Amino acid sequence: MTGPANGDLARSAPRGIGALDRLRLRITAWYVATCAAILVVLGAGLFLVVAREIGGDLDETLAQATRELVAAHRTAGVVLRVPNVALYVTDSLGRATPLDTAGPLVRRVALQAVHAGTATAELPTAKEHALRLSARTFRDPAGALRVAVAAADLEDLEDRYLRLIAEFVVAAVTALLLVAFGGAFLARTFARPVEATVEHMRQFMSDAAHELRTPVAVLRTESEVALARARDSTDDAAAFARIAGDAARLAGVVDDLFTLARAESGELPVDVAPLFLDDLASDAVSAMGSVAVRAGIALRFGDFEEAPVAGSATLLGRTLCILLDNALKYTPAGGEVRVAIRSTATTVSVEVTDTGIGIPPAALARVFERFYRGDGARAASAGAGLGLPIARRIIELHGGSLVLRSTANVGTTVTLSLPRRSD
Repeated sequence: MTGPANGDLARSAPRGIGALDRLRLRITAWYVATCAAILVVLGAGLFLVVAREIGGDLDETLAQATRELVAAHRTAGVVLRVPNVALYVTDSLGRATPLDTAGPLVRRVALQAVHAGTATAELPTAKEHALRLSARTFRDPAGALRVAVAAADLEDLEDRYLRLIAEFVVAAVTALLLVAFGGAFLARTFARPVEATVEHMRQFMSDAAHELRTPVAVLRTESEVALARARDSTDDAAAFARIAGDAARLAGVVDDLFTLARAESGELPVDVAPLFLDDLASDAVSAMGSVAVRAGIALRFGDFEEAPVAGSATLLGRTLCILLDNALKYTPAGGEVRVAIRSTATTVSVEVTDTGIGIPPAALARVFERFYRGDGARAASAGAGLGLPIARRIIELHGGSLVLRSTANVGTTVTLSLPRRSD
């Protein structure tokens, strides 16, 4: 009894935190940390601006209170009251009237105002908070020098600061939670193409290993058999011929893999030059003529128009040979492959139509997948299933398209379209 293949074991084994999961977590963490740093800087700046504005408003309130206190003192019988502000009138020695109703902080700022005309100060009290004071000098109706002092306890202001900080912290934490969820969603969304690419590469490596395993195994077997038996020139020649054929097939698969990898990574050089697609098609038909004769297939031209394009003659010629090779492989003896070249004001096209085995509808959507070959194709050909993916990628590099239409047991038409060169 045989166990499951290694690939099946790998797929069925439980997965821990993989590299992509760690990448998503790292992206989310950096996203949250960046937003947290922005919020901290923004919060600090906002707090400083708000504190400055509140402090400036308080200073303006105290200054206005001293002006109104001066006006009220000069008007007999007027008593002034300002909410949350204590008002004092002192003499030039800082003594309040009536005497001793002002503390030392009021006297200090009053004496500063006597010397400077006005004074503003923020002084600590014994109750672990500060007092904001504003003072200005004036003359009473009798001509005596007086000082109007307005004082506000900053305890309420400090409470407002604390409430402001608490509200901002709550808002910041809420924002960071939203950022964390949003960051995780974005990281997962942005990582999907990477996951798809990694999975594509994993599948590519698996398919490549599977495709290369057979010719390598055959080469090894042929070599071991040839080495184990007695030397015979006829048997050795046959063995070497088989080994050379398998080596050529192996080299072709490796070359196709290399070409496809370079094309998909954008590293395939495309030497753009003015050329005529009809000339390339004629050369491809000539090159594949002997193959068609050996297979007993008629290879003919249909419509043949001049088709100027800009591109790589080497790559486009290879594409046309791939299309013709596929058509000949899957067309039985006695069939026909027809090549038509058409041109419009904006595009040129090459149609390769065969009377071969065709492609079932279920397989039609997968023919451009690397290494894919339907059951009929596997029976008819020993190819690796890389020709059409390479051809489509080359045409896409030239800004064109490759479209395939097929009916099982009737035939297949592949249409290559490119932008027409304007001279």
